[in-house]
Amino acid sequence: MVTTLIITRAIHIGASILIAGIFTFDLVALGLAGPVKSDLHEIDRRLFSLALWSLIVALLSALLWFWLEVASMSELSLKNAFSATAWWPVLFETQFGRVWQLRLGVIAAAFVAVVSGLVQIKARGAD
Repeated sequence: MVTTLIITRAIHIGASILIAGIFTFDLVALGLAGPVKSDLHEIDRRLFSLALWSLIVALLSALLWFWLEVASMSELSLKNAFSATAWWPVLFETQFGRVWQLRLGVIAAAFVAVVSGLVQIKARGAD
């Protein structure tokens, strides 16, 4: 289970870094170009699509990471780690749980930003 936990954390962190890089690139490189020109429109669309998939991976890996941590901290089987008596203390009484909640909040905010960006990109493409 330790190996699975390490791989899950690595996937989550990798997806998070990719999302941060996409937003930074979009803000710095494409943002300085002013309104998105037609040749940059496709790049912008692909970046936001990649960001959406990265957010999905970040969310799924965060959920798996939390589940594995609950099982590890409570010394329960993965099946028994689903019970509220197992995950409640981890979520609300540990530093990991508080940071995990913050991560989920950031993922939710980024998801809203990406979906909003994709809608704007599609609207610009329809013009």
